[in-house]
Amino acid sequence: MATDDTEHGRFLLFLDILGFRRMVETKRPYEVYQSVNQVLVHAYAEKLSPDYDTIHFSDTFVIYSKSPGYSPRLFYELLNLTCSNLAWSLAKGIPLRGALTFGEFSVTPDWGGRFQVFFGKALHEAYDQERKRKLITITLCANGFRPLTREGFEPLRKRMEMGVVTRKGDDLVLLPIPNLPCAFIEMKEQGLSKPEQFNKAVLNDLQAFRFLIENAKKYSEQPDSPEYAKYQGTVEFLREALSKECFEWAEAMSRKAGTGG
Repeated sequence: MATDDTEHGRFLLFLDILGFRRMVETKRPYEVYQSVNQVLVHAYAEKLSPDYDTIHFSDTFVIYSKSPGYSPRLFYELLNLTCSNLAWSLAKGIPLRGALTFGEFSVTPDWGGRFQVFFGKALHEAYDQERKRKLITITLCANGFRPLTREGFEPLRKRMEMGVVTRKGDDLVLLPIPNLPCAFIEMKEQGLSKPEQFNKAVLNDLQAFRFLIENAKKYSEQPDSPEYAKYQGTVEFLREALSKECFEWAEAMSRKAGTGG
């Protein structure tokens, strides 16, 4: 990415609620509103920086940096929010999929000064990547992390070592339950055996893990359903990203968390 691009581009996170059409057709308007509102409220409860703003329409959320320019601080701030929001929403039964990138995104008032006009290559890239990825996850487009210096990339490299971030071609893909790999190590080191011994973030990830497992099982009997590939593919991704021992531990612990045992 050229210097000019890093000075004039913006960070952009594109998110979609999966299965939204079915939600609208089968649930009452207030129930749909609650699901949408939970995603928005959680983003701002996580203290989304004033450097970012949000566009929402129907099942789509676009979070973008207000001012142009590449900044490692803004990248990791948006990445942390993305990880938290993905797992939290899954735990609430709201599957999200999206893409995070950096690039050209114009935010300009109309001639009357009443509305904002949004467009740009970054939005197209994030939309295309979100549609292409069949997993319930977030894609980190190469344009989002490539400008990082060697030192700036180090925190991301550590996440890759933990299996929280996985390389897929030129891009990276987020593990939808980012706290479980560290929790598994903590369990082994400290001999933790009950869900209540872990912090709130881990309990949330266990609920998200259970949601994915149960839906993969549910749709395994409906191979022609569009949900089949999403959930089956995501669970297979979890099996690949986590060690066999960690996956089996998460499966057992999520059952305990679900039964309060």
